[in-house]
Amino acid sequence: MSRLSSPALTLCLTLLAFILRYRAAQCDLWLDELWSLSLVAKIHSAGEVFWAIPHANNHYLNSLWMYWLGQNASPLAYRMPAVLMGAASVPAAGLAMRRSGRIASAVAMVLFCVCYVMVEYGSQARGYAGLILSGLLAVACAREIIAAGVGRSGMRVRWALGLCLGFGFVSQVIMPMFAVGLALWFGQVAWNDRQGRWKLVLGDLWRTFLPSALLMAPTAVCLVASASRFDLGMRQPFVPSMYWYAYSNLLSVEFGIYYLSPTLCLLTTLAVGIGLTASFRRTEHDRWFYVVFLAIVPAIFFTAGLPNTDNMRYFLPLGIVFLLGLADLVEAAFRHQEQARFAALTGLAIFTVLNSIDLREHYRTGRGDYTGLVRAMGESGTVRYGTNQSAATKAVLDYYGRKLNLKVEAVPEGSWCGTADWLIFTQLAPVWPDVMAAGLKLQCGLALTKLNFPAHSISSAGWSIYHIDARTRSSK
Repeated sequence: MSRLSSPALTLCLTLLAFILRYRAAQCDLWLDELWSLSLVAKIHSAGEVFWAIPHANNHYLNSLWMYWLGQNASPLAYRMPAVLMGAASVPAAGLAMRRSGRIASAVAMVLFCVCYVMVEYGSQARGYAGLILSGLLAVACAREIIAAGVGRSGMRVRWALGLCLGFGFVSQVIMPMFAVGLALWFGQVAWNDRQGRWKLVLGDLWRTFLPSALLMAPTAVCLVASASRFDLGMRQPFVPSMYWYAYSNLLSVEFGIYYLSPTLCLLTTLAVGIGLTASFRRTEHDRWFYVVFLAIVPAIFFTAGLPNTDNMRYFLPLGIVFLLGLADLVEAAFRHQEQARFAALTGLAIFTVLNSIDLREHYRTGRGDYTGLVRAMGESGTVRYGTNQSAATKAVLDYYGRKLNLKVEAVPEGSWCGTADWLIFTQLAPVWPDVMAAGLKLQCGLALTKLNFPAHSISSAGWSIYHIDARTRSSK
């Protein structure tokens, strides 16, 4: 039961994954992609990607690709590396679950093929597709190391693990979350194998992770060198409740269920974690794999209190392990009675249907029709706007204004009442934009009309857009 699923099934699912991601990539570039594009527009050589753009939206490999293509390529051209890596994540998922059995391998490929979260992040011109692919390959290498013994694995698989972690790190800087999880897992396994002799355990970990440390070091040096100038973009302070909500919300969205209450999200996460920990046939090593990644790692980063952890995408490494855990549960169910098999197949069918609905909505509205929006905003020939998110909004409107030959003017906050024709507010809280707009109505005495801007994607800008009626201004 340790072989991979059939080559025909792997090929079919990989082709389907490519089609789904290719289709998802055929929409307007959205806010963060254009923010990245605006950052590379300021540099004059490829090397500057690594030291001259100390910004969270600078995902190194993606920025290099954007720099090489220039500022006027098509959205699909910018996204094609992500589409290819996203499709490659399907066989990588099968490989990661090879030692769990053919059913687990096949189910993992299905999950990563159709999961809306994986399609979304596997079709953006950003670094997340590289993170997903390298994370899955790192799990595959890690399981080979565990099978051979942490202190007895060959150099080839250690260097393969290092390549995976190094590539993931240069793709997206949250890759160390994977490295921390693997180090803890290997440490637990080595502790048991070495019967608590900590010097031997440290030696095993040193030999295992030395290639990884060497291959992750260049990216780490770039980050440390720019740490004092590093810009997190839309910096949000650490809020404990939002941290756990973002983490558990990612897992519920992966199952195709949108925006459950924080309590329900957390209960869902705990239920799956308990099921994995006490699942039918799991070895001690396998149980600890899920305990480490789904409980200990998020607890460690919670203790660190890092900013911007209210965004679900920063928990993507844990979301990858969550899907692998679901595949493991289905494999375990198929080794038991008929009722368990029926429950597993029912859950898999629900997962597929809910994610298919999400994908259909994404294909209908994309990440937002920015071309149509800017065209409507610039009917007079000039787009005059005010916003609470200057840098990112400016990158979007400047890009589409340039494409449509429209003049774009950012109006400072103090002049919104006098000269702005449009207001764009980022949704920091569900009711905040409407409260802000109501306040401006009272302050300025102007009529504001809210514009409908449909976007289903979890990566939409989250904009609330208001048009100021110029007639009410001229009447004052």
